[in-house]
Amino acid sequence: KTIHPAILQVIIAAFIGILFAVPLIVLTNYERRDDGNIYTKKSAAFLITFIALVILRYGSRQFIVDLDQQTIGLLFYVVAVSYIIPWRIACYIKFRKVWRENSNHVI
Repeated sequence: KTIHPAILQVIIAAFIGILFAVPLIVLTNYERRDDGNIYTKKSAAFLITFIALVILRYGSRQFIVDLDQQTIGLLFYVVAVSYIIPWRIACYIKFRKVWRENSNHVI
């Protein structure tokens, strides 16, 4: 059986994912340490936010009762991809910014 969710459902799922990406982007930062390597800055707020987003994703499944399991799975996949991709792109940009500071490297 092929599942075709409404385009509006997919758009809303993508929008929710993008909203989830915002706190992750804001709270993910990088620093160059004394050994010259670049590391993510430790942040309790980031960890709490990330765990809260995972709990929200899985906890909200019980409140979506009008859709079949395949559609719900697809929509949650769209949510996940919609926050992971922007977050990782932003992480790469932030990493490159730190990498370029006080560095003569070329990628």
